[in-house]
Amino acid sequence: MDTLINILLFVLMLGILITFHELGHFLTARLFNVYIFEFAIGMGPKVFQMQGKETKYSVRMLPIGGYVAMMGEQEDMPNDIEITEDIKKRSLKSINRGKKAVIMSAGIVVNLLLGLLIFSISNLATPQTRLLSNFNVETDSVAFTAGLRNDDVLVVNTLELDNGTQVIQTVGTATISSQTDKSYYVLYSPVSFQDLTFSGANLRYIDQTITSVYEDDKIYNLVSGDQINFNFSYYDAGDENTIIPVTLTLDAVAKGDAFVVEDFGLSLNKETYYNTFGQAMEKTGQDFVNSTSAVVRCLI
Repeated sequence: MDTLINILLFVLMLGILITFHELGHFLTARLFNVYIFEFAIGMGPKVFQMQGKETKYSVRMLPIGGYVAMMGEQEDMPNDIEITEDIKKRSLKSINRGKKAVIMSAGIVVNLLLGLLIFSISNLATPQTRLLSNFNVETDSVAFTAGLRNDDVLVVNTLELDNGTQVIQTVGTATISSQTDKSYYVLYSPVSFQDLTFSGANLRYIDQTITSVYEDDKIYNLVSGDQINFNFSYYDAGDENTIIPVTLTLDAVAKGDAFVVEDFGLSLNKETYYNTFGQAMEKTGQDFVNSTSAVVRCLI
Protein backbone atom coordinates (compact mmCIF):
# COMPACT_ATOMS: atom_id res chain seq x y z
CA MET A 1 0.00 0.00 0.00
CA ASP A 2 2.82 2.43 0.85
CA THR A 3 4.41 1.75 -2.55
CA LEU A 4 1.13 2.50 -4.33
CA ILE A 5 0.68 5.73 -2.37
CA ASN A 6 4.23 6.79 -3.19
CA ILE A 7 3.64 6.11 -6.89
CA LEU A 8 0.41 8.12 -6.86
CA LEU A 9 2.10 11.01 -5.04
CA PHE A 10 4.96 10.94 -7.55
CA VAL A 11 2.50 11.06 -10.46
CA LEU A 12 0.60 13.91 -8.79
CA MET A 13 3.75 15.95 -8.19
CA LEU A 14 4.99 15.23 -11.73
CA GLY A 15 1.66 16.44 -13.11
CA ILE A 16 1.87 19.66 -11.08
CA LEU A 17 5.44 20.34 -12.21
CA ILE A 18 4.57 19.70 -15.86
CA THR A 19 1.45 21.89 -15.67
CA PHE A 20 3.37 24.87 -14.29
CA HIS A 21 6.25 24.25 -16.71
CA GLU A 22 3.99 24.32 -19.75
CA LEU A 23 2.04 27.23 -18.29
CA GLY A 24 5.26 29.25 -18.37
CA HIS A 25 5.67 28.58 -22.10
CA PHE A 26 1.98 29.27 -22.72
CA LEU A 27 1.80 32.63 -20.91
CA THR A 28 4.97 34.03 -22.45
CA ALA A 29 3.90 32.88 -25.94
CA ARG A 30 0.60 34.67 -25.39
CA LEU A 31 2.48 37.74 -24.13
CA PHE A 32 4.38 37.93 -27.44
CA ASN A 33 1.24 37.14 -29.50
CA VAL A 34 2.46 33.79 -30.79
CA TYR A 35 -0.43 31.66 -32.10
CA ILE A 36 -1.06 28.57 -29.94
CA PHE A 37 -2.93 25.60 -31.39
CA GLU A 38 -3.13 23.51 -28.21
CA PHE A 39 -2.19 23.61 -24.55
CA ALA A 40 -1.99 19.97 -23.36
CA ILE A 41 -1.26 18.37 -20.02
CA GLY A 42 -0.20 14.74 -20.37
CA MET A 43 0.44 12.64 -23.44
CA GLY A 44 -1.51 10.04 -25.41
CA PRO A 45 -5.28 9.87 -25.98
CA LYS A 46 -7.40 12.84 -24.94
CA VAL A 47 -9.42 12.55 -21.73
CA PHE A 48 -10.80 16.07 -21.81
CA GLN A 49 -10.78 18.88 -24.36
CA MET A 50 -12.17 22.40 -24.40
CA GLN A 51 -12.06 24.86 -27.27
CA GLY A 52 -11.05 28.37 -26.34
CA LYS A 53 -11.17 31.45 -28.57
CA GLU A 54 -8.30 30.12 -30.65
CA THR A 55 -6.53 27.51 -28.48
CA LYS A 56 -7.63 24.00 -27.57
CA TYR A 57 -7.09 23.03 -23.92
CA SER A 58 -6.74 19.31 -23.32
CA VAL A 59 -5.87 16.75 -20.66
CA ARG A 60 -4.39 13.51 -21.96
CA MET A 61 -4.29 10.04 -20.46
CA LEU A 62 -0.60 9.60 -19.62
CA PRO A 63 0.73 12.06 -16.98
CA ILE A 64 4.29 11.87 -18.32
CA GLY A 65 4.59 15.13 -20.19
CA GLY A 66 2.70 17.97 -21.80
CA TYR A 67 3.18 20.52 -24.51
CA VAL A 68 2.26 23.90 -25.93
CA ALA A 69 1.78 23.56 -29.70
CA MET A 70 2.79 26.91 -31.24
CA MET A 71 2.78 28.11 -34.80
CA GLY A 72 6.27 27.77 -36.26
CA GLU A 73 7.52 25.26 -33.68
CA GLN A 74 7.02 22.22 -35.93
CA GLU A 75 6.49 21.46 -39.59
CA ASP A 76 3.27 19.41 -39.22
CA MET A 77 0.22 21.65 -38.90
CA PRO A 78 -3.13 20.54 -37.37
CA ASN A 79 -5.52 19.18 -39.99
CA ASP A 80 -8.62 20.64 -38.32
CA ILE A 81 -7.67 24.31 -38.64
CA GLU A 82 -7.23 26.62 -41.59
CA ILE A 83 -3.79 28.23 -41.53
CA THR A 84 -4.52 31.85 -42.47
CA GLU A 85 -2.01 34.60 -43.26
CA ASP A 86 -2.71 36.13 -39.86
CA ILE A 87 -1.79 32.86 -38.12
CA LYS A 88 1.39 32.58 -40.19
CA LYS A 89 2.40 36.13 -39.14
CA ARG A 90 2.08 35.05 -35.50
CA SER A 91 4.66 32.30 -35.88
CA LEU A 92 7.36 31.61 -33.31
CA LYS A 93 9.84 32.07 -36.13
CA SER A 94 8.70 35.62 -36.76
CA ILE A 95 9.65 37.04 -33.36
CA ASN A 96 13.16 38.12 -32.41
CA ARG A 97 15.64 35.82 -30.69
CA GLY A 98 15.28 37.51 -27.32
CA LYS A 99 11.52 36.92 -27.14
CA LYS A 100 11.99 33.37 -28.43
CA ALA A 101 14.57 32.72 -25.68
CA VAL A 102 12.12 34.02 -23.07
CA ILE A 103 9.40 31.64 -24.30
CA MET A 104 11.75 28.63 -24.42
CA SER A 105 13.18 29.28 -20.94
CA ALA A 106 9.93 30.30 -19.27
CA GLY A 107 9.05 26.73 -18.25
CA ILE A 108 12.25 26.31 -16.25
CA VAL A 109 11.88 29.78 -14.69
CA VAL A 110 8.32 29.03 -13.58
CA ASN A 111 9.43 25.70 -12.06
CA LEU A 112 12.16 27.53 -10.13
CA LEU A 113 9.63 30.10 -8.89
CA LEU A 114 7.29 27.25 -7.91
CA GLY A 115 10.12 25.71 -5.92
CA LEU A 116 10.71 29.01 -4.14
CA LEU A 117 6.99 29.26 -3.35
CA ILE A 118 6.85 25.72 -1.95
CA PHE A 119 9.97 26.27 0.17
CA SER A 120 8.54 29.57 1.43
CA ILE A 121 5.22 28.02 2.46
CA SER A 122 6.98 25.06 4.06
CA ASN A 123 9.33 27.25 6.09
CA LEU A 124 6.81 29.95 7.02
CA ALA A 125 3.43 28.26 7.49
CA THR A 126 4.28 24.75 8.65
CA PRO A 127 5.63 23.74 12.08
CA GLN A 128 9.35 22.99 12.21
CA THR A 129 10.97 20.32 14.37
CA ARG A 130 14.48 20.41 15.77
CA LEU A 131 16.48 18.17 18.06
CA LEU A 132 17.57 19.53 21.44
CA SER A 133 20.90 18.81 23.11
CA ASN A 134 19.36 17.51 26.33
CA PHE A 135 18.14 13.96 26.90
CA ASN A 136 15.22 12.29 28.63
CA VAL A 137 15.62 9.36 31.06
CA GLU A 138 12.72 7.02 31.76
CA THR A 139 12.10 6.10 35.39
CA ASP A 140 13.10 2.54 36.36
CA SER A 141 14.94 2.03 33.08
CA VAL A 142 18.48 0.68 32.60
CA ALA A 143 19.73 4.26 32.18
CA PHE A 144 17.94 5.32 35.38
CA THR A 145 19.46 2.41 37.30
CA ALA A 146 22.90 3.45 36.00
CA GLY A 147 22.46 6.81 37.75
CA LEU A 148 21.12 9.04 34.96
CA ARG A 149 18.20 11.26 35.88
CA ASN A 150 15.67 13.15 33.80
CA ASP A 151 17.06 16.69 33.89
CA ASP A 152 16.63 19.64 31.56
CA VAL A 153 20.39 19.98 31.25
CA LEU A 154 21.38 16.33 30.90
CA VAL A 155 23.65 16.40 27.85
CA VAL A 156 25.49 13.38 26.50
CA ASN A 157 29.13 14.10 25.75
CA THR A 158 29.64 13.50 22.03
CA LEU A 159 33.00 13.01 20.37
CA GLU A 160 33.85 14.38 16.93
CA LEU A 161 36.44 12.44 14.96
CA ASP A 162 38.07 14.32 12.10
CA ASN A 163 39.94 11.98 9.77
CA GLY A 164 40.86 14.75 7.36
CA THR A 165 38.04 14.14 4.90
CA GLN A 166 35.02 13.70 7.15
CA VAL A 167 33.88 14.60 10.65
CA ILE A 168 32.25 11.64 12.39
CA GLN A 169 30.22 12.41 15.51
CA THR A 170 29.93 9.52 17.96
CA VAL A 171 28.01 9.18 21.23
CA GLY A 172 30.40 6.68 22.75
CA THR A 173 32.27 3.44 22.21
CA ALA A 174 31.34 -0.20 22.55
CA THR A 175 32.80 -3.65 22.85
CA ILE A 176 30.79 -6.64 21.67
CA SER A 177 31.02 -10.12 23.17
CA SER A 178 31.38 -11.91 19.84
CA GLN A 179 34.03 -9.45 18.61
CA THR A 180 36.62 -9.57 21.38
CA ASP A 181 39.47 -8.29 19.20
CA LYS A 182 37.68 -5.11 18.10
CA SER A 183 36.28 -1.88 19.52
CA TYR A 184 33.52 0.14 17.96
CA TYR A 185 32.33 3.71 17.75
CA VAL A 186 28.62 4.08 18.45
CA LEU A 187 26.81 6.42 16.05
CA TYR A 188 23.35 7.74 16.85
CA SER A 189 21.26 8.32 13.71
CA PRO A 190 17.51 8.57 14.42
CA VAL A 191 15.40 6.93 11.74
CA SER A 192 12.67 9.55 12.24
CA PHE A 193 11.48 12.27 14.62
CA GLN A 194 8.93 9.77 15.94
CA ASP A 195 11.63 7.50 17.39
CA LEU A 196 14.45 9.30 19.19
CA THR A 197 15.49 6.50 21.55
CA PHE A 198 19.07 5.34 22.01
CA SER A 199 18.23 1.87 20.79
CA GLY A 200 17.23 -0.29 17.87
CA ALA A 201 18.02 0.90 14.36
CA ASN A 202 19.00 4.34 15.69
CA LEU A 203 22.38 3.01 16.82
CA ARG A 204 25.17 1.87 14.51
CA TYR A 205 28.40 0.14 15.52
CA ILE A 206 31.41 1.04 13.39
CA ASP A 207 34.89 -0.44 13.61
CA GLN A 208 37.32 2.10 15.08
CA THR A 209 39.61 1.64 12.08
CA ILE A 210 36.98 3.40 9.98
CA THR A 211 37.96 6.26 7.65
CA SER A 212 34.45 6.97 6.34
CA VAL A 213 30.94 6.21 7.60
CA TYR A 214 30.22 4.99 4.07
CA GLU A 215 32.49 1.96 4.47
CA ASP A 216 29.78 -0.68 4.78
CA ASP A 217 32.28 -3.41 5.56
CA LYS A 218 33.23 -1.56 8.77
CA ILE A 219 29.65 -1.42 10.08
CA TYR A 220 28.89 -4.30 12.44
CA ASN A 221 25.39 -5.78 12.60
CA LEU A 222 24.53 -7.42 15.91
CA VAL A 223 23.85 -11.16 15.97
CA SER A 224 22.01 -13.49 18.33
CA GLY A 225 23.72 -13.77 21.72
CA ASP A 226 25.67 -10.51 21.43
CA GLN A 227 26.22 -8.59 24.65
CA ILE A 228 27.26 -4.96 24.27
CA ASN A 229 29.25 -2.87 26.73
CA PHE A 230 28.21 0.66 25.79
CA ASN A 231 30.58 3.32 27.14
CA PHE A 232 29.55 6.97 27.06
CA SER A 233 29.63 10.04 29.28
CA TYR A 234 27.47 13.02 30.16
CA TYR A 235 27.86 16.44 31.71
CA ASP A 236 26.99 16.85 35.38
CA ALA A 237 23.74 18.84 35.77
CA GLY A 238 25.27 21.07 38.45
CA ASP A 239 28.71 21.49 36.89
CA GLU A 240 29.08 21.63 33.11
CA ASN A 241 32.83 21.11 33.44
CA THR A 242 32.38 17.73 35.11
CA ILE A 243 31.96 14.77 32.76
CA ILE A 244 30.59 11.56 34.26
CA PRO A 245 31.40 8.23 32.53
CA VAL A 246 28.78 5.48 32.29
CA THR A 247 28.99 1.87 31.09
CA LEU A 248 25.80 -0.02 30.27
CA THR A 249 25.78 -3.75 29.60
CA LEU A 250 23.02 -4.57 27.13
CA ASP A 251 21.80 -7.66 25.29
CA ALA A 252 20.99 -7.87 21.60
CA VAL A 253 17.33 -8.72 21.06
CA ALA A 254 15.56 -9.86 17.92
CA LYS A 255 13.53 -7.28 16.01
CA GLY A 256 12.20 -8.60 12.74
CA ASP A 257 15.11 -10.11 10.80
CA ALA A 258 17.75 -8.11 12.72
CA PHE A 259 19.19 -7.99 16.23
CA VAL A 260 19.28 -4.65 18.03
CA VAL A 261 19.88 -3.15 21.46
CA GLU A 262 16.66 -2.98 23.41
CA ASP A 263 15.32 0.37 24.67
CA PHE A 264 17.31 1.21 27.80
CA GLY A 265 15.41 4.38 28.68
CA LEU A 266 17.46 7.16 27.12
CA SER A 267 16.11 9.33 24.30
CA LEU A 268 16.75 12.68 22.69
CA ASN A 269 14.24 15.51 23.09
CA LYS A 270 12.69 17.54 20.29
CA GLU A 271 10.97 20.89 19.99
CA THR A 272 8.27 22.10 17.62
CA TYR A 273 8.33 25.77 16.62
CA TYR A 274 7.48 28.22 13.82
CA ASN A 275 10.02 30.29 11.93
CA THR A 276 9.81 34.06 11.98
CA PHE A 277 9.43 35.68 8.57
CA GLY A 278 13.14 36.49 8.45
CA GLN A 279 14.14 32.97 9.48
CA ALA A 280 11.74 31.46 6.93
CA MET A 281 13.17 33.56 4.09
CA GLU A 282 16.74 32.71 5.09
CA LYS A 283 15.91 29.00 5.26
CA THR A 284 14.05 29.25 1.93
CA GLY A 285 17.16 30.69 0.29
CA GLN A 286 19.31 27.91 1.72
CA ASP A 287 16.87 25.19 0.61
CA PHE A 288 16.63 26.69 -2.87
CA VAL A 289 20.39 26.92 -3.33
CA ASN A 290 20.95 23.39 -1.97
CA SER A 291 18.27 21.80 -4.16
CA THR A 292 19.35 23.68 -7.28
CA SER A 293 22.98 22.77 -6.67
CA ALA A 294 22.01 19.10 -6.22
CA VAL A 295 20.23 19.10 -9.59
CA VAL A 296 23.23 20.72 -11.29
CA ARG A 297 25.61 18.18 -9.73
CA CYS A 298 23.45 15.32 -11.02
CA LEU A 299 23.57 16.74 -14.54
CA ILE A 300 27.33 17.27 -14.79
